[in-house]
Amino acid sequence: MEKLISIYERKGIIFIGANHRTTAGVWLDAGLYESVSVEHAKEKLGHLVSNSLGKSVIDIPHPSNFSSLTNALLLIAGVRSYKSFLNGAKLCTLGISDQINIIPHKNGGYSGDSRGFTEIPNNVLILPIGASESDISWNILKALDSCLGSQI
Repeated sequence: MEKLISIYERKGIIFIGANHRTTAGVWLDAGLYESVSVEHAKEKLGHLVSNSLGKSVIDIPHPSNFSSLTNALLLIAGVRSYKSFLNGAKLCTLGISDQINIIPHKNGGYSGDSRGFTEIPNNVLILPIGASESDISWNILKALDSCLGSQI
């Protein structure tokens, strides 16, 4: 994967954030988020996705401390904890290599064996490189609709 972004939906707002790949090959939240309401997503989401993809970089130093990774997301979402954020949140990731992969995730909640987000591999949407912003937006919204959420 050359670029990766995370796209969350929670309480009528979509949060789009770049991810960076470390020198150890791990993708991490870059803390660079933008947001749009679901009602305006069709017009603005594709542009915000392009912006976030431009901020996704590879080969950053691997951090030794991960405690602040979600701070920017929690701030833009207006919540105090990741546990609160998870309540009702949906996630899909968009990755670029030789094609565009939009991958919906299941929200397993904050605790238990299936906690956090896990990919739903059977629901991956694939688009060609060069797909229009409107096609990307439509497919992201479709992927978010196929996500499985958790109410804590």
